Amino acid sequence: MEIKQTLKMPPAALYKQIIHSVLVDINQQTGQALRPDQLNGFSYRKRFNAQQEGQITITQNLINQSYHYETKTNRNHYEIGYDITPADDGQQSLLTYNEKVIANRDSQQLNNWLSVTLLGWGRKHNFKKMLRAMEDHYQSEQV
Repeated sequence: MEIKQTLKMPPAALYKQIIHSVLVDINQQTGQALRPDQLNGFSYRKRFNAQQEGQITITQNLINQSYHYETKTNRNHYEIGYDITPADDGQQSLLTYNEKVIANRDSQQLNNWLSVTLLGWGRKHNFKKMLRAMEDHYQSEQV
């Protein structure tokens, strides 16, 4: 799945909002308080619910430019990327979000395909809604 969205906020502000949630998650899962410059290559275990946990590894972290990570669970391998490029005069950003899901078993691949087919529009809609909320939060801080 790929989503491209232009946001009315500079790349540094968008990156800061994305990374803030990453740092909070790492702190909640591991108790470690990291800085953004310590993220590249960092790996930790995350519990998603009572039955599901996975290994998250940050595969790329270029400050104000990109954040990529992979999650490995007993069912799937996820590759996620956020790439940020300046738009217009640098006061806007183009965010390119990429998500790739690779099943560990053929039966899981069918389940993934059904999920993407049936729920894909809703997931994209909710992701764009979250981006608008981030943009609104940034705009309200500028007043």
